[in-house]
Amino acid sequence: MRKFGRPTAASGEVDRHLRRFLGTPFSTLDEELPDGAPIRLHGFAEVPFDGQVTLATDGLAALARQRGWARPDGYAQELVFVLDGRFMGPELLDFVMSCAVRYAQQARLLAWEEPVRLDLEVPLSTGMRFLLPTPAALFDEDFQFVTAPTGETNFCLLVPAYEVEAEFLAAKGPEQLYDALEEQDVDVSDLRRAPLRSGA
Repeated sequence: MRKFGRPTAASGEVDRHLRRFLGTPFSTLDEELPDGAPIRLHGFAEVPFDGQVTLATDGLAALARQRGWARPDGYAQELVFVLDGRFMGPELLDFVMSCAVRYAQQARLLAWEEPVRLDLEVPLSTGMRFLLPTPAALFDEDFQFVTAPTGETNFCLLVPAYEVEAEFLAAKGPEQLYDALEEQDVDVSDLRRAPLRSGA
């Protein structure tokens, strides 16, 4: 069951952390997995920069710990997407939530050096068929992790990407990819941006 409505009151550690750093969500999307496990997607306007929308999950890290696919020390992940506000709408919200559901069903932590191949293009994009897991470096460093007695939760930024960028990540690793994106001033929130120039 999926419902997108008004923001809810703060609840757990992840929710409080998101509100502390990103503000009050403008809305919340709730989803249940087939077995009834809940996933929540919060939307935050004008963060990290003007004109952008941040979508962040709440519930995936707790699910990973409950079901045994977090690390032994409790490390687990929540997913974050940063998108140009021009593209925001039901189609993209459904896509982001479907990514969260797929992540939960695969029951495996994401690795920085492993691009996620999609079955279909990112909606409204110009041929993006990959998501690149990266640290949430668009935000303050203090945002990127939250620590609780159950373990550390990492906020993993998923960047919609072209095949050439996924190949760059696989060949050269995450640090060189991040450097190239910064050097070429790539706006990772723009779903219709030009691809990274891998030979530059």
